[in-house]
Amino acid sequence: MSSTKALRLQMDRLFSEELLTISFKPTKSIFLRDLSTEVKGWLGLNRAVYSSSGIVLINPVVGVFNPALMKIVDSWTGLKSAQQIAATIALPLGLLMPDKSFVAWYFAINDQYAEIAKESLKSVGTSRQPSADVTVLVKEIVSCVSEYGIPWMRQLQELEAS
Repeated sequence: MSSTKALRLQMDRLFSEELLTISFKPTKSIFLRDLSTEVKGWLGLNRAVYSSSGIVLINPVVGVFNPALMKIVDSWTGLKSAQQIAATIALPLGLLMPDKSFVAWYFAINDQYAEIAKESLKSVGTSRQPSADVTVLVKEIVSCVSEYGIPWMRQLQELEAS
């Protein structure tokens, strides 16, 4: 098994464990948590794995999934979003944080790669430092989801299908 694949599997396991502590459960390639009997909190972890440079970038996207609203959208568009658990509305987590900008967390296999990543990421404006410990990285992301994402999801749970 490649080191990149092993890292990805480790991250998947760590995210599943840590997100359970804030009531998110894995569902297909996303995570869901109950907000009400109808509405779910929705979390996607967009990842880019650069195996040749030893860097993994993570851009968490938070939102809500409202099946009743998605059925209406599906009736207008002919899509099947409600069946696929597509977010009804979602934003990158960084936009909900104090700086209100795109944030990518990144893990670098070693210090050399961390410097390359830091230079490369200046163009996208990320303010995060590279993590050398994948467990610390996962815990930081989950903490930000809890602090900034879940309150926003709760505000959106009131969206009505009418």
